[in-house]
Amino acid sequence: SNAFGKEGNFLPVWSFGLRWNVTEEAWMKNQSIVNNLGVTASAGYQGSVVSGVSRKLTARLVANSNNYNYSMEIVELPKPDLKWEKTFNLNLGLSFSLFNNRINGNYSWYYRRTEDVVSQVPIPFEYGTEMMYLNQGDLTNSGWDMSLSFVPVRTKDFSWTLSTTFSGNTNKIKSKQDPKGDWKEAVSGSMFKEGYPVGAFWAFRFTGLNQENGAPTFDLTRGNTDNSATDCTEYMEYMGTKEPKLTLGINTVLRYKRFSMPLQFYISRGNYEFLASPFPNPSSMPSEYENVSSDLNRRWRKPGDRTDIPSIPTGESNSPYYLNWTASSGQRATTVYPLEAWQYSTARVVKAWFIRFQDFRFSYDLPEKWIKGFAQNLRLSATASNPLIIKSRDFKGRDPEVALGNQPRSQNYSLNVSVTF
Repeated sequence: SNAFGKEGNFLPVWSFGLRWNVTEEAWMKNQSIVNNLGVTASAGYQGSVVSGVSRKLTARLVANSNNYNYSMEIVELPKPDLKWEKTFNLNLGLSFSLFNNRINGNYSWYYRRTEDVVSQVPIPFEYGTEMMYLNQGDLTNSGWDMSLSFVPVRTKDFSWTLSTTFSGNTNKIKSKQDPKGDWKEAVSGSMFKEGYPVGAFWAFRFTGLNQENGAPTFDLTRGNTDNSATDCTEYMEYMGTKEPKLTLGINTVLRYKRFSMPLQFYISRGNYEFLASPFPNPSSMPSEYENVSSDLNRRWRKPGDRTDIPSIPTGESNSPYYLNWTASSGQRATTVYPLEAWQYSTARVVKAWFIRFQDFRFSYDLPEKWIKGFAQNLRLSATASNPLIIKSRDFKGRDPEVALGNQPRSQNYSLNVSVTF
């Protein structure tokens, strides 16, 4: 790629793969338990390049509408040292069928190491632009995926089929760049910090409500240390990862003669999230025209109220916090309003696990003698989509989609008639 400097133009890549069909071996012939068994292995390197970069300076002319003069604006700085992202992949797999194909499965384990991860990082303003692409660090990623299908019961009139897919993942970041100290990046789960997994996020340390005015209070004792300007985790608490550690999908089908009942559900667990704030604006009082959350019915109103919902912000309870004081310039670098910090505080972090029943269907195929001379097949079915969800009690009875500030998934019910002539 000619988007990189001379040291990074070329990236030789290679890969290889092997498969061993174990059941083809002579010593596996005279047995009836294992119908199929295969082992696979692959390894190799691949490269990726970020788009929109160049090893040369990119600028553009900008017209001034007031005096009709032009000025030059830097779009991208030259990047003579930028190199390819290099990813090493190692994969091991196992596929099998047992007991006359009643049990079928696939298992795969993977290890990935990405070196010279390309990402945008902030740079000093004197360079003429705020952000620049750099080879920021390394990322290791390992995990597994597995799928299984069973036929626990199979008779002339009745059968039960069960299939599932699930996976697990662990990862770790090794960064060459210092964090930029932006708390908004820390709460979003997009901050790469060495030694922490992808999706790691931090929260302000909530210490309770001020009983004089209902304003939230926090432990910000390290908010103005020498390191806080470049590392906001000095005054924030690590809460975990927003990426699920385990996901599991299950499909099951019950059949009895001409009746069929498929059911699908999905399990996600191991991650954490912030609940959506009931306050539409963290720095001002809601207007009478806004449709606000019913959580505000539990807000602090007078001294002695026991609640975790702050009061409606007023001048007295809405004084901002000033963080990352830079002693050299004497300027306050970051302003955070109390409700803004509360929205991303330890008080709003919840376990985000849930079990969602996605689809349920009941169908019946009419006997041939009933439709003889009319149709080849006629099926009646009833379907329910998203009928039920079991979730963490931290969501306080709400659908996770709603509790996290998103639109709820709709529930759909339908009756269907399918005719084949």
